[in-house]
Amino acid sequence: MLELSLLGGFEARLAPGGTIDLPTRKTRALLAYLALHPDRPQSRESLATLLWSERGDRQANNSLSQAVTALRKALAGAVPPALAIEADSMTFAGATAEVDAVAFERFAAGTEAADLERAEALYRGDLLAGIGVRDPVFEDWLGGEQARLRALAVGALTKLLAYRTDQGQDDRLVATAQRLLQLDPLHEAAHRALMRGPCGGRAIWPCAPTI
Repeated sequence: MLELSLLGGFEARLAPGGTIDLPTRKTRALLAYLALHPDRPQSRESLATLLWSERGDRQANNSLSQAVTALRKALAGAVPPALAIEADSMTFAGATAEVDAVAFERFAAGTEAADLERAEALYRGDLLAGIGVRDPVFEDWLGGEQARLRALAVGALTKLLAYRTDQGQDDRLVATAQRLLQLDPLHEAAHRALMRGPCGGRAIWPCAPTI
């Protein structure tokens, strides 16, 4: 099974094997993009434009071919194969891999506390943080996806904050409120949760001893 961690950075592993070493940033970006669109064929033309938009068509296609060759070699141990590569397109087989960002979206859309807690644990940071691929088309796509997933995280944590408030889970509520403020420093519900007096209403922190 291929395991991809795309939230907060990039890491690829074969379980029960070790970390997969991909030779370039754009090879990592290519795998990540395909994995985020599982079971949906992506044309070679669109992929070349995504990652090599500032090169001529021939050079961009050659660069894409080199990246595909590197992916084939790196993922040779995945059974069944993670990639279906055709003459004009390639498709990532979603059933062959665990992708944290894909799972995060599924859990963030839930309403049960267990799903929201899984979403909270999975969201370790922005999508592909620090990947360092400097291409204007890729940067535009990545910026939009980072903002979209961050908004999903805020929504999931807001629902989880409300649940923990209702259940009186004061110790866990603080951690959720703090994570919310990392993502949205102006989040009103998180500020209200942290500003409750330690001895008034539902106490979040134990009351300080009287001296």
